[in-house]
Amino acid sequence: MQSTLLDAAIGTPVELGQPEVPAALRLRLAEIGIRRGQVVSAMRRTTGGGRVVAVGRARIALDRATCRSIMVTDEHTLDPHPAPARSEREAQLR
Repeated sequence: MQSTLLDAAIGTPVELGQPEVPAALRLRLAEIGIRRGQVVSAMRRTTGGGRVVAVGRARIALDRATCRSIMVTDEHTLDPHPAPARSEREAQLR
């Protein structure tokens, strides 16, 4: 079943699909970090029915129609074996 950003549970990280919006809006969304493959979390609902989403450390308010146009998956892929921090790598090399 396809879910949209509007359906995403508050506080749950989701991976964004391609926004189904006009090209000019898609470009603007990409400029502010709302692009396919990006992992975001819906932080809260707005009074107009949209969402405030967390993109990294930024918070971005999106209207209801835009949220409805962005498909999401809650099974985003995270590396189960992330690279160690630089200081850890240096310690391993010594």
